[in-house]
Order: sequence, then C-alpha cells, then structure tokens
Amino acid sequence: MDCEAVVVLEGDADVAQAITCLPLDLLCFTGSTQTGLLVAVQAAKSLTPTVLELGGKCPVIIDKDSNIEYAAKKLATGKFLNAG
Repeated sequence: MDCEAVVVLEGDADVAQAITCLPLDLLCFTGSTQTGLLVAVQAAKSLTPTVLELGGKCPVIIDKDSNIEYAAKKLATGKFLNAG
C-alpha cells in the first residue's frame, strides 16, 4: 500500500479530535460510539467524507488489486471464529 496515500494513527479521543482538523480526503474511524460522534461532528464542519466503524475491533482495507474471493473467505472465517 502506498504509505503516502494511507496513514494509520492510534490514540484516545484527543487524538481523534485533533486529526479532524487536518485537510483529509477521507477519514476512516474505528472505535467507540462516543468518540465516533465527536469525530463525525468535527469532520462535518470541514465537509470531510467520513467512514465510521463503531465498536469494531478488526477494521480491514481491501485494495482494488486484491483477490476479492480470497479476501472474503479469510474475513468470513476470521469473523466466525471470533464469534463476531
């Protein structure tokens, strides 16, 4: 994956709120509903497109060049084994 195209940041609600002030093309957030609400409100102020995956533990990015069938089977297996 292009390291200049995608950046992953980890942190608490303060970090989540701080990144919403950055000029982003797309913001993907995974975490709590409470922090997700803060992120959504802040991102809306700058009209930043936002994807919220609330409460999840296993976010996934599938590249356009990926083998979709293989990825789908692996993801389904992981979800069923994790009972989620």
